Amino acid sequence: LYVIDADGDRVKTAEGQDVDPVAWLNQQADSSPVVGTFFRAKGCAQCGMNGYAGRSGLHELLVPDEEVKRLVVAKSDAGLIKKAATRAGMKTLLMDGAITFIEALATVAFALSGLLAAARKRLDAVGVVVVAGLAAFGGGTLRDVLLDRRPFFWVTHADWLWALLGLCIAA
Repeated sequence: LYVIDADGDRVKTAEGQDVDPVAWLNQQADSSPVVGTFFRAKGCAQCGMNGYAGRSGLHELLVPDEEVKRLVVAKSDAGLIKKAATRAGMKTLLMDGAITFIEALATVAFALSGLLAAARKRLDAVGVVVVAGLAAFGGGTLRDVLLDRRPFFWVTHADWLWALLGLCIAA
């Protein structure tokens, strides 16, 4: 298992060891070395020089196994290659979009459950926001702490914090 960080300039192994992205890609490519450049967004005044920080994307990455390689070399139908790749663990764009959507729904559901629990306890506005925030982001933050993933989701996606605040105000 390898994790590529949000900036795309670092790859970590499951053990947490940093690996150079180009070296990692070359290793994945077997005998065909990857030649190229990793580009980083420079940002602009409008985005506060963040570039792509805080943005989410949908991704489909095909890392071919032996069956997929065999099908490609045999110039098989794209549908067969896609089926073989998904059997080998590839997530399609549709699957990645569905997972992202479900995660968003779960975040909203947990925020609402925290909001309702705080309202039942008749907490003040600050208490409501804190309890809703902990319910919405606490589990993911704990996961990120345990997996040593930084920055936390709610730091790179501050728009979710604003949405949570808006939800609390609306309630």
